[in-house]
Amino acid sequence: MISKIEIHQPENLNTHSKRPPGRAEAKKPVCAVLLAGGKSSRMGKNKVLLNLCGKTLLDIQLEKLCALDVNEILVSGDPELLKPHITGLNPQKPVRVIADIIPDKGPLGGFHACFGSTTCPSAIVLSVDVPLIRTETLQNLLDFYRNNNYDAAVLTTASFMEPLIAVYNTKTVPLLEKLIRGDRLSVKGFLNHLHIGHLQFEGNLDELANCNTRLDFEKIQSVRLPCI
Repeated sequence: MISKIEIHQPENLNTHSKRPPGRAEAKKPVCAVLLAGGKSSRMGKNKVLLNLCGKTLLDIQLEKLCALDVNEILVSGDPELLKPHITGLNPQKPVRVIADIIPDKGPLGGFHACFGSTTCPSAIVLSVDVPLIRTETLQNLLDFYRNNNYDAAVLTTASFMEPLIAVYNTKTVPLLEKLIRGDRLSVKGFLNHLHIGHLQFEGNLDELANCNTRLDFEKIQSVRLPCI
């Protein structure tokens, strides 16, 4: 699952455009969306069930999302595959598995189905294949979004954005459907329609490592960072 978008003008980080950020009116409900529906073609096996630190990547990410200040967790993926594993975890918050309404459309298909399945006005999105991300980083991102008036808050380094580690306004479903129906599936293209806030990531970049291939996963296994 490709989640990084290169930044060509990093000097603009932590700035805004289109309209000034305002103070959030109140603490509104937020759901979490775990993207776990990728085909894992480069890995050769389903990444969701890869084992790290004695847990599957699904377990690791769900535990982090359960620790956040969110109302429910939506897992984007195949219900037949994922439900048995989630039931066995006995998560501390409500968890639902949401299949794509329009299949095979990548992350935007997951956004579209999950955003349309919740009454929460905002969703913090996390990809299953960044298992070293810390709960504290995710909560900081959520707080940043809540304290401003953005359509999306994206975790950002000096070199790239992480649009699959971000918080989004879920009222973007009509826009997502229009993009998907037009086969415009770029996450960057979706972001171009939004007023975005960038939260500068200042931690160890190993925390943002993706496991798209077996070599990627071997590198992640060698990193001396906590899994949770």
